[in-house]
Order: sequence, then C-alpha cells, then structure tokens
Amino acid sequence: MHRSESRELLSCVDCGALVDPREGVYGFGTEGVICFECALRRGGEYDAARDRWTKLPDVSDLAEPDR
Repeated sequence: MHRSESRELLSCVDCGALVDPREGVYGFGTEGVICFECALRRGGEYDAARDRWTKLPDVSDLAEPDR
C-alpha cells in the first residue's frame, strides 16, 4: 500500500477498524464513519441493487471524530 492510499483510510467510530470511505461504510454528521458490519449490527439495512441504505443504522450514541 502506498503512503497516499493509507491517508485515505478512516477509522470506524464504533469498532476502530480501518475503512475505505469509498467502500461499504455509513457516513454520519460531517466526518463520522462506521464500517458496514457495525452499520448492520446497529440496525441498518443496505440495498445493494439500489446502492443505498434503506434503513439507517442507529448512531445516536456515537460522537464524530475530532479532526
């Protein structure tokens, strides 16, 4: 992995996993991101055919990361 690629990865606010913001994540607020697995665990439902969340995950207890 190149250095420039590693700068594009973000941490899931819930579990801490590194995620690519362009793939399988749920973004909230201005900069908050949770991984796909955490989004599903938090009640989210994703429609892959339409490429959108049909039921949003509950992120009410999560804070956005400090940047």
